[in-house]
Amino acid sequence: MKKNVKIFLQFILWVMVISLIATPVWGKPLPNDRQILMAASQEFVIESVGELVNDNFADATILEGESGTATGHTYGATLEEGEPNPWPDTNEGDASVWWSWQAPSTGTYAFDSICDLTVDETNFIDVYSGSSLSALTSLAGNEYVDWDTDNIDRVVFKATAGTTYHIAVSAFQNYPITIDLAWSKVTPPANDDFAYATSIGTASGTDSSSIWDATVEPDESYYLYVPGEGFVVNSIWYQWTAPTTGSFTFDTVGSGMKDTMLDVYAGTSFETLASLAHNDDFFSGNNWSNVLIDATEGSSYYICVTGYWGCKGPVTLNWYANEAPVITSLNEATFTVGSSGTFTVTATGIPDPDINLNSGSLPAGVSYTSSTKTLSGTPAMGTGGVYNLVFTAVNSTGSPSMQNFTLTVQEAPSFTSTNQATFLVGIPSSHTIVTHGYPAPSVELTSGSLPAGVTYDSTTRRLSGTVTDTAGTYPLVFTASNGIGSPATQNFWLLTLYAAPEITEQPHSMMATTSDLAIFSVTATGSPVLSYQWQVCTSTKKNTWSDLAGATESVYITPQATLKMDGYQYRVIISNSAGSIISNPATLTVFSAPTSQSNVEVEVIGAFDSVSQNIEWPIGVHSLGPQDAEGVQVTCTLGKFTRFVSVDLSSIPGATYKVQGSKVIVDLGTLSGDCDFTLTTNVGRATSPTVLTVSASTTSFDTDLANNSATYEVTWP
Repeated sequence: MKKNVKIFLQFILWVMVISLIATPVWGKPLPNDRQILMAASQEFVIESVGELVNDNFADATILEGESGTATGHTYGATLEEGEPNPWPDTNEGDASVWWSWQAPSTGTYAFDSICDLTVDETNFIDVYSGSSLSALTSLAGNEYVDWDTDNIDRVVFKATAGTTYHIAVSAFQNYPITIDLAWSKVTPPANDDFAYATSIGTASGTDSSSIWDATVEPDESYYLYVPGEGFVVNSIWYQWTAPTTGSFTFDTVGSGMKDTMLDVYAGTSFETLASLAHNDDFFSGNNWSNVLIDATEGSSYYICVTGYWGCKGPVTLNWYANEAPVITSLNEATFTVGSSGTFTVTATGIPDPDINLNSGSLPAGVSYTSSTKTLSGTPAMGTGGVYNLVFTAVNSTGSPSMQNFTLTVQEAPSFTSTNQATFLVGIPSSHTIVTHGYPAPSVELTSGSLPAGVTYDSTTRRLSGTVTDTAGTYPLVFTASNGIGSPATQNFWLLTLYAAPEITEQPHSMMATTSDLAIFSVTATGSPVLSYQWQVCTSTKKNTWSDLAGATESVYITPQATLKMDGYQYRVIISNSAGSIISNPATLTVFSAPTSQSNVEVEVIGAFDSVSQNIEWPIGVHSLGPQDAEGVQVTCTLGKFTRFVSVDLSSIPGATYKVQGSKVIVDLGTLSGDCDFTLTTNVGRATSPTVLTVSASTTSFDTDLANNSATYEVTWP
């Protein structure tokens, strides 16, 4: 003991000295400082653990007996040229030591290697047969027994009496380790070999076993190698005949070993096995496995459970028939605004289905969490109503299950419209009370009196009518209720006001012959009762207006017209207690008694031609009698930037025209009926649209001037 303590203290001193030498002042280690430290550590530890005697295959330490123990280390060990790499998928075995053992009897044996370090992936143990380094055959290998015990490795293999086997323990990345080696004869599980697979011919069940002492058959590792997950180094087998056709799941949930791999095959031998499903890690938080297959009634299947990279321990195999998903929860739920709500969507099915919200919008404040399959939250104000959703449950079996779902959000009533309205006396008026809430609230007038002429309809929630009383203020109370929460009330003010006069139709200019009467009229609204006063202006230059005695109605009839009255203008002042308004002036035109009377009407349409960029304007002029219209003249005013092209008067004998700037003036003479002509213009620099204005005049007395003009608009691309 004193010698070992002395050696250890010398080792610490040398490590400190070498560290100072190997590290420059700026703190960066020299490239080979690890090798220097490693060499220093080996030099001192070797004195404690002994010389390395079994580094090479030819120098293997001999082991004897059905069971026993041995020790060793890898301080100073190397990887001999031509030595097999312990793990083909990696290149991490940098050093190894060897033992040789001759089986004293035929049977299954286990070799355990325990090293003094617990660094992840510290050591590997491999068993080979063969007489030389170049002729070795790998029989078994192991990197882990358990993820929690990285320093223990175990290999189990079938040995034949008298056969010599070679055991190699490798150090990961040349870690120097000490090794405790133990071996013994063991009894493998009954279903260790493919040929002795445990029969599990039911639709569902559970079987408990272990692969602690399981082996791998000679062809098994070759045929069942999974790239990236290592060779099969131990396994147990099950044979299952499908009782029905359908989907089935196999898993290792509940297994005591840390990391399982699970495979399902069809076939009768290693050479003919066809993989149907493979899984390493399926369940979150552990390393259990899960596979799903579509099975055919009466068909035989083989299930293999192995340990990832040689993990060992108790195994639980579960199998069961899968079921298509069916949503079983109610298809409706009710939440209330301002209150927390929750609803869980449930479904049956094997495997347990995922349930997703496939369509539909949720109210603000409410969300769906697929991991917990719950609707939850507090609906925000203003979200009351019905929300149509679709949930879908899906698993790996059958078709998805869909459910049309109704989320009803109840909301207590509230008023959203203004709390006052103004009605004008004598004018039809209305106001609608607006509320929010679900179900839709009923709104009642619960307090206050309405003015005469106004009513409230609770069905339409409308105040409406024509106030017949005087102006005033009417305080009212409306109450909204829907059975959710407390009723809402609104203090409401209905104001009734007088309406100042408003003209809805102005007086029109009139024409009269001498000795005839002219009639002017106006249409207006307002309350209270309107009063009228007509005025006349006899000189537009002076613009002086005088009241007409007795002209106090909405209609004014002039005395018999004289030529002196030609050009007189008439207007009316309308007033009540709320205000007054003056109409537009209307002009009286007086003619001498005509020799003939007529009525000239004009109309126009137009069409654009994209090829010529011309517009053709068909124009119709009509003499509506009672006598011929004399001296008929038609003036056509062109739109801005359009150009005159032609006018076709061929159908009107004696008609002539002249162009004056943007006007085309057509003289038709005496017109006794209808006539038509066509004006053609070009759009030129004009932009769409353009308008043509046409007006007609006659030297005869025209009894109706309202139809003497017409316009038409033409557009183009």
